[in-house]
Amino acid sequence: MESAAHGCLVTADTTAAPGALERRKRRQRFFNAFLDATYERSLKEFKWFNAPNASRISAETRYAKKDADLAGTQTRLKDVEALLNSKEAALNTAVSERKALENTLTDLQVHVQEMCSHAEDITEHMLLDRLGIG
Repeated sequence: MESAAHGCLVTADTTAAPGALERRKRRQRFFNAFLDATYERSLKEFKWFNAPNASRISAETRYAKKDADLAGTQTRLKDVEALLNSKEAALNTAVSERKALENTLTDLQVHVQEMCSHAEDITEHMLLDRLGIG
């Protein structure tokens, strides 16, 4: 499965952990929405800068502001991506811990069943001993 948006390409990785593709798609949708919002803002600023009264503003001033906005947006994007990566790492840790707990629970359930079986055998053996049959 492939999706191309804003020049980015997401491909399905069959060796990835369960849910990794969904998280990757969610991340891609988030970044696409972020880029769309940034594009809309830039378009509005472009229209404002190209308005008839904008001729008083020099090209250097317009480009400086756009460069500053771009730098701020890139910094914010890096911050958001770092936050997303930390949340994804925490999720992976929680999933691993859950799997370990499920395995432990399964082992304990098997152990309890074995103990119940042994208890029934011992109870039956004691009952036969009291009756003098065994």
